[in-house]
Amino acid sequence: MRYLFVLVMTMMTAFAHAELTPEKIQQWLPTMKPVQEWMEANESKVDTHSLFKSSSKGLSGMFDEAITELKNAGLYDDFAGLLKKHGYASVEGWAADTQGVTTAFMAIKMEGEQINPAMIQAQIVQVKDSPLPDEQKRVMLGMLEGTLAMMKEVSAVPEGDKAVVRPHMKAIEQSFGHGH
Repeated sequence: MRYLFVLVMTMMTAFAHAELTPEKIQQWLPTMKPVQEWMEANESKVDTHSLFKSSSKGLSGMFDEAITELKNAGLYDDFAGLLKKHGYASVEGWAADTQGVTTAFMAIKMEGEQINPAMIQAQIVQVKDSPLPDEQKRVMLGMLEGTLAMMKEVSAVPEGDKAVVRPHMKAIEQSFGHGH
């Protein structure tokens, strides 16, 4: 179940970036437990394979697909109702905050690590030139292209967003189910 939650959170990071403020983080943090509980209660109603399929558009493509899947499953309005109880006018507003918080969190966690898009691009070329079956190539290319797009999204996080998120790292990590 934690796997489902982490994947949904990752997908939700893809909505258009909005500048983070301490107030947005304070509003967002208390939503995490109810969102996790909601996802666990509703996971049997969603086609998780469709919800989490890789997208060459990175996190933004995965987010679009997740919203579509929630709508197809008839769960979008219910999810929006949960978020409204926490002061959000829409799923999209919550997703924008989630995107900002999560990508800033990831950028901070990756500070000092070597992010090498050229390595991913080389793997893409290898897969394209490989004798693998077309379906396997498609899946692998989608994952690699999605990773490349996510790397670009994380490396583009504004320093101001990282500065706002930095004091909340422990609480954010705990909200993702890590660092208990």
